[in-house]
Amino acid sequence: MGALTTLADRSVAKLTEEEIIRRVVQSLADAAPAFPEGPGGDCAHLPTTGGRSIRASTIDSVILGRHFDAACDGIRAGAKLVNRNLSDLAAAGAVPSDALLSLVIGPDVDATWLTDFAHGAGRAAAKAGLRIVGGDICRGAHGSFLGTLAVQGFAHRILTRKTCAASSSRAPRATNAGSRPASRA
Repeated sequence: MGALTTLADRSVAKLTEEEIIRRVVQSLADAAPAFPEGPGGDCAHLPTTGGRSIRASTIDSVILGRHFDAACDGIRAGAKLVNRNLSDLAAAGAVPSDALLSLVIGPDVDATWLTDFAHGAGRAAAKAGLRIVGGDICRGAHGSFLGTLAVQGFAHRILTRKTCAASSSRAPRATNAGSRPASRA
């Protein structure tokens, strides 16, 4: 069995993102710790040292033809990659620390566009206090470009979509529907 198929019922195209994630996580078995240290939210939450109790990790990608088109300038595409990750950290209540950048670059990618992409990513990262400390560059197929950023951040507590939903469901609710608030003097 190869990586690609022409059979519609065997294709991932029919699966939702959640179904794909569930299949991958289940297949990783013991290599994937349980949430919150493993997959299950926008970030993995890991113990750390240095006065901060939680390390948050996230990874996102931008793909030419999926997240931006060939007409998009490199600065905007690079900033988008960083900002997608920063959004995940913010949703988890974490501040950014370090990141690894991986690029898959087709032979027909414009060299100036690539430099602009790096500038856009670098500016967005620096503005947020995020350090890009390493990564990988790989040659890809014609017409392809993929940027992936793996980010580490720190938080003082675990904040997830579920804990936020639970907090908002405990918030006080108005009991006099339709009443006006008292006027302020």
